[in-house]
Amino acid sequence: MTDHATLGHTIPFRILIDDAVKLARKHFMVIYFPVAVPLALMSGIMVATQSHWMMGIFSMRSGVFNLEHMFSTILLLLGMSFLWGLAFGLGAAAMMKGSIDATAGRPVDMKNCWLFVIQPQTIGTLILSGLAIGLGFMFCFFPGVYIGLILSFILPVMVDENLFVTDAMRRSYQLVRYNPHWPFLKNPMVKVFTIFVLGGILSYIANIIIQLPLLVYQQIIIFRAITSGGGVMDPATILSRTIWLQVPSNMFGTMASMAVQVYVCFCIALLFFDVRRRKEGGDIAQAIGELAEAGGVIRDANDPRMS
Repeated sequence: MTDHATLGHTIPFRILIDDAVKLARKHFMVIYFPVAVPLALMSGIMVATQSHWMMGIFSMRSGVFNLEHMFSTILLLLGMSFLWGLAFGLGAAAMMKGSIDATAGRPVDMKNCWLFVIQPQTIGTLILSGLAIGLGFMFCFFPGVYIGLILSFILPVMVDENLFVTDAMRRSYQLVRYNPHWPFLKNPMVKVFTIFVLGGILSYIANIIIQLPLLVYQQIIIFRAITSGGGVMDPATILSRTIWLQVPSNMFGTMASMAVQVYVCFCIALLFFDVRRRKEGGDIAQAIGELAEAGGVIRDANDPRMS
């Protein structure tokens, strides 16, 4: 890891994102595919299953609205959405573990990364932090954002300092809030927020670029079916004609999002090490200053000229 930081000075954001690109490019193949491929396959299966169940909600031939099937479909969608969110979170955590190891100069073993994120204490910490963020969003948007920012170092803390649950949350809060000189643009919270916004924009652009051709072709199929003179088309028929496009579209979109996630993980990893180095250096400097001051008082008290 390139050492750009000195005591009391944060790494410039331009250098931070530049170093993150270099690290992500160097370790991309090792970190990306063991996470992106299984998540892409899971997303494809999820879309195919959802579309299959959605086709049974309405029966246009009989004109009967199947209420029982609708409720079962809603429960299925909620269950699959929960599983997908959990899988995506664990995948992102595995990428973060690999990024922390790579940034620290340790060998990257994605099998160990997956084993780390599925252990109970890791999952419990992630669930607890997720509940805290969700509780913040229940009251208002900004408390949820604030809690999300102060807990953004929770994975690096778990990986590199072996702290979990409330200890990890407290440590993340201390590091993210560390800004002794109070410059707004150098505040770690501002940098974390900027990284997440940048990652969201890049992920959105990547998804649009990859999925747009498939979505356009899907709309062409639907438009041709509607204008072919066949009258009102059954939604199940439309789904059956376009499902083969939805599955690869969602899979490619997932792989694009995870590619951006690798870059985001390295940004957070670099920022974590930079903030921790500055905080620990500041703590040591403060302790030395206090010892020197105390030593000076003792020497003055023993000075014969004081009597």
